[in-house]
Amino acid sequence: MAAARAAAEAGPDAQVRLERVEDAGPLVSSDEPTRIRSCGSREISRLVGRPVTLALPVGDVRPAAERHELPVDQEELLWLAAAAALELSRSGVEIWRTFATALVERPVTVERLTEFAVSRPELVMEGRRVGFVDREAHRDVRARLPLSGVQQRAIHRALLGLRSDESAYLGAVRPVHAALAGELGEWLTDSDFLVESGWYGLGLGLALAYPEGVPLGGLAGDLHCLLLEGLAAPASHEEWPSWVHHTLVGRGFTAAADEVAARVRLPWQTLWSHWRWPSGYAPRPPAETEQDRILLVHGPDGPTLATQASPGTATARCTSNSGTPGRVSRSVARARSRTPGSFLRSRHSPGSSSAM
Repeated sequence: MAAARAAAEAGPDAQVRLERVEDAGPLVSSDEPTRIRSCGSREISRLVGRPVTLALPVGDVRPAAERHELPVDQEELLWLAAAAALELSRSGVEIWRTFATALVERPVTVERLTEFAVSRPELVMEGRRVGFVDREAHRDVRARLPLSGVQQRAIHRALLGLRSDESAYLGAVRPVHAALAGELGEWLTDSDFLVESGWYGLGLGLALAYPEGVPLGGLAGDLHCLLLEGLAAPASHEEWPSWVHHTLVGRGFTAAADEVAARVRLPWQTLWSHWRWPSGYAPRPPAETEQDRILLVHGPDGPTLATQASPGTATARCTSNSGTPGRVSRSVARARSRTPGSFLRSRHSPGSSSAM
């Protein structure tokens, strides 16, 4: 928006220079820099109502002369590759040690890695955290030291042992490491994986796992549709698992759904559903996608959200932590308004209040 305001205030031949585009996105694998470069001009032009050209920032491409020589020692080379495999700008040194151990296939001490980091001009140590001097250097080293599929799988499996110790890193990036290892699909019905994975990492993981497009007709496609509809970013951290739980129920993965519900307190919980996205798996006549209204019913089993539709009604039981289910109602209403027919062929479960 700031770029759009600047373009609107400038003359008709103005160019917009965006600095530090390479730092966009919270993860090293983030695709925001590419999207900004490819779509930024069109979006800003649409906002200001006239053509706007984006000028590349000075120094947008890192000169090869600024690269530092890679280590000669093969073990140190793998230590540097392990650091480049980290996704955050600053990560715990224990995570780096875990990655390095997985690549060299024998134990590595934190002390040796710390000494190595101090000797490397592209690395920075900040207490017990390690990172690169900037995002550009991080991506440059990663490009020069690409990991094989076997090495990516070794890193992902080593990451599983960090569940209790490095939950913040795991929640932010585990789907990305699973995708790079070619193992994302098999983890999508694992309740621990789904509960621990943040929505951003999951979305990026799906993009990396399916570069030609996420296939519809399965759980991966359903989660992708949730993210496309904007149901993750505005939602609280607690509400996103409710949407994941809803998707599992709709796909019939009841065991995984029950495990998710047991792991976290869901603000609202789907009782029964055959969720179908209108952009999905088979064309349907317009009459089947019509919905009249969404209702909040206070019944004997607690507040229940329901949509009136033909031939059925979808319901979700609300267990709002604040005691006021209105926020959840707005979220589901937003989904309904943007995807008519999403609740098609669903109904209230026995014992819940219906709204017709």
